Amino acid sequence: MSPIAQQPYKTTFDPPPWFAPSSKNAIGKRPYLYRGELPSIQSRGIISSRLKHPLYDQLPWFAALNECLVQASQQTQLILTAPQTTTHEFIQARQQKLAFTLGTIHCYSNPTKWAAIINKPQSKLSAPYDVLAGPIVNATATTNNINLSNRPALRDRILIASANIIDVLQLRNNSFLIPLLQDKPTNQVRYLQVKTPTTRAIKLQPFNSTRTITFPDWFTCENYLGHWTRDCDGPWPDETRQHWINQLLDELPQSNHTALNTLRRIIASKTLTGASKTIRGALPMTCFTRVPITQWSA
Repeated sequence: MSPIAQQPYKTTFDPPPWFAPSSKNAIGKRPYLYRGELPSIQSRGIISSRLKHPLYDQLPWFAALNECLVQASQQTQLILTAPQTTTHEFIQARQQKLAFTLGTIHCYSNPTKWAAIINKPQSKLSAPYDVLAGPIVNATATTNNINLSNRPALRDRILIASANIIDVLQLRNNSFLIPLLQDKPTNQVRYLQVKTPTTRAIKLQPFNSTRTITFPDWFTCENYLGHWTRDCDGPWPDETRQHWINQLLDELPQSNHTALNTLRRIIASKTLTGASKTIRGALPMTCFTRVPITQWSA
């Protein structure tokens, strides 16, 4: 274990030395838990509004993110991120390949959850520059009267305030992140030019409620298997999500999981592979490749 990883944890109201000096005023007085006596390092945060789906149509966005991470690696900068922010999952997936220094900020606004986590910080502080940020101290009563739906999430507020440099990949006109960026000095925010993918025109057919569905003659034949293919906005069933994300960041054609490419993969492998969950995990499903076709109606 490296000497940095052996540093003891420190609980304090002072932000870590790798946070921007103005962060304390921007996010208020709150407790922090992190490893003490770590060398100071310039920190960078990479933010974006939510991505549109499918992700394989957002390759310019992934190219811009990869460029930021490569620069941070070359300049020995600390990349700050926070769970559930738009870029978090993709930054984590790239860390092993580019070997940049990563610090994750875990934010807690609930005093009960904060009290529970500080008793076992090892469950969250896996890397030297990871930080636990607790609830604000002496919050005024008026805070409770503010419509929280009109405020940026705590994770976004802390991430933007804490990083010395902020790279903005994509920002919607009505984004809650805009006021946070306006509070940063202009020389600490860099807006990147990410090309917007060309929107594909879709010709919609009028819906006829009286139309009946007619199956082809071969559908009931025992020598055939009927299969309707859709796109796969995620990894293939036998592929890890991290591997697929790295394909997106490398702009590899293998990352393009359109319905046509899905069908091509099935034909090339001569195998139909299913899983116990849908891509987004909403509904359980039966893997039909494990059920004989004669039992489909059972």
